[in-house]
Amino acid sequence: MSSYKKIILLTLSLGCFLLACKKEIALTAQRFGKINFGNQTSVNPLIIDYNGNTFSVGLDLTKNIKVPSGKGILSFKDNKGNVLTDTTITIEENSIRNLVLFQPSPDTKAALIENNQENEVRPEGGFMKIKIANLAPKCLPKNVDIIMKMLDNNLGDFADLDTIENVSSNFGGYLNCKTFTPVTGDGYLLFYIIDPITKQPLHEGFAGVVDINDYNNGIFYNIITLYINEQTVEASGANMTGTDGKPYQVQVNALFMN
Repeated sequence: MSSYKKIILLTLSLGCFLLACKKEIALTAQRFGKINFGNQTSVNPLIIDYNGNTFSVGLDLTKNIKVPSGKGILSFKDNKGNVLTDTTITIEENSIRNLVLFQPSPDTKAALIENNQENEVRPEGGFMKIKIANLAPKCLPKNVDIIMKMLDNNLGDFADLDTIENVSSNFGGYLNCKTFTPVTGDGYLLFYIIDPITKQPLHEGFAGVVDINDYNNGIFYNIITLYINEQTVEASGANMTGTDGKPYQVQVNALFMN
């Protein structure tokens, strides 16, 4: 074979090799996973960066964020570029990760939490599974009791559902709590934070409302993770005073609902 023909064959072989590499790179770049993301911080908008892909989210749940699969750094920033936190995660192809950036108060560090409670065994009829943490150290004692109420459509008034005792700063395991059906209850949980010794409310009015209606399926969410937090507010909007003498709004919030 002449040198000329050898050069042509080598050139063609190199071209096919490069073309195959480009196809492989293209195929790799088309692999994706998804993130359902909840922003449980006061930062709005929240800037998220993952492997060079940047997007922003508000305070509501953002579903089906499409991201390239693989391992990378997930970084969270405010709109001034200040990093709240970052972590290394792996996104599997065609997978869905349910993530929440959780910051119960501005003076605590934000933490990324994954919602795995969809795998929790469902409670029996008439019950819901709840776990809750007390994250309001400036306003509340270490342990508190929580009374839950819901509007009873038959009575036209709020009725007691259940009481959760000795709520501490640890989420712990799930507790079985009574609930109404979507027919007899309106699906809005009202909370009262009670002193475990005196059994008296520790605040004015009620401390938060959580809507547990699953409007798409006509049922109530029945596996729920809650937390109590404290936020500094103007005196007119406060329901408690902290140990630092400042006015606070203390309330129960939902972290995950399934």
